[in-house]
Amino acid sequence: KWITSPKGGGGYKAPKGFTGGTSKTIRNVKVGPNQVRVDIEFPTGKSIGNVHVQIKGPRKGKFYINTIDDLRKLPQSIRKSREIQKAVEKALEMLGRAR
Repeated sequence: KWITSPKGGGGYKAPKGFTGGTSKTIRNVKVGPNQVRVDIEFPTGKSIGNVHVQIKGPRKGKFYINTIDDLRKLPQSIRKSREIQKAVEKALEMLGRAR
């Protein structure tokens, strides 16, 4: 799935279809009065990569997600959003952490 850096820099390139940078917004959606963004940070030589959900609005916060079960960290209204669930599943799959 991952393509090792040809210069041996210890980092990774984004999967096919993603260009440049070490992070990508997977989904940006409004859930009630909150703006919710699901981001993936690709592995680098210093990091194993991660998925985080950032919420702007009354329920603001930034939540790191390592497994699909970590969705329970999110406020209930956001956790139950099927769009958010799918985006987190996709991001975890891209990091090779899907169930």
